[in-house]
This record gives sequence, structure tokens and C-alpha cells, in this order.
Amino acid sequence: MKKRGKYVDITTPDTDTNVLEVPKNRYADILEIQIRNSTASVARVRLWDQYTVDATAKSVQKADYDVAAGDTIAIDTKEAKHIIGKLVAQSSVAGVQLYVGVVLK
Repeated sequence: MKKRGKYVDITTPDTDTNVLEVPKNRYADILEIQIRNSTASVARVRLWDQYTVDATAKSVQKADYDVAAGDTIAIDTKEAKHIIGKLVAQSSVAGVQLYVGVVLK
């Protein structure tokens, strides 16, 4: 098992921001999510696993959090949040920072 973490800045609201891509024939479990909202507005931050099965694109939501203005939250994901494709994030406001910690299996 290889642990990996990735920080991203979400600079455009309601637009996919690539977080990480899982290598072929592997999957990843999300262990931790940290969201820093340094803006003056509440941020709704969502994460999706995007992948293709038999030429059909799929998008499965993995997380959905509201973060108060000027707040930082840390989520220790006890429940299994598996990723098999590309993890993307969106925020309702620009200026949000996101950290996702995963373990590859």
C-alpha cells in the first residue's frame, strides 16, 4: 500500500478541478479530506470519481461538504470511499484549498 496526498487550489467556481488519477488496475481509498475556505462566503465542496466502463462515462459523487466562510475542516473518512478513476473536485466559490489523502491498493 502506498500512501499519497494531494493539495489543489480551486480557482474557478462550479468547474471540475483535477485532484488525482488512480493508476490502471489499482484503486484508492480516501483516508482524509481537508478543506480550507479563506473566502467571505460559504463554500459547497464536492468530490466525484470519474471513470469509463464499456465506453460509458460514469461520475459517482464521493463527498459533499459545506464549509463556513473563513473556516477549515478536516474529515477523517472512516467509511470506505473508493476511487477507481479520476478524482475531481468542485467548489461553489473560488479560492478554496483542498487536500485529499489516499492509499493506493
